[in-house]
Amino acid sequence: MNTGTKLVTVDNRQRVSLGKLADREHYLVSKEIDGRIVLTPAVVAPEAVEYPDELRDSIARSLKAPKSWVRRRDLAG
Repeated sequence: MNTGTKLVTVDNRQRVSLGKLADREHYLVSKEIDGRIVLTPAVVAPEAVEYPDELRDSIARSLKAPKSWVRRRDLAG
């Protein structure tokens, strides 16, 4: 994937299409104090299922991201 800069424009409903830039289905979004919007790849899993540590570790390695797990209800605030 090309890591160069690309200009995207919001539509009249404030949406942005990532098109081929997106290589994952789900992202966590955060807005920085300086106005930057950061998308972080996320894995969505049912909360009711207790996943073994090995599976969580494997998923974290596949995303090459730190082991920080966010539950859906934590994002509601």
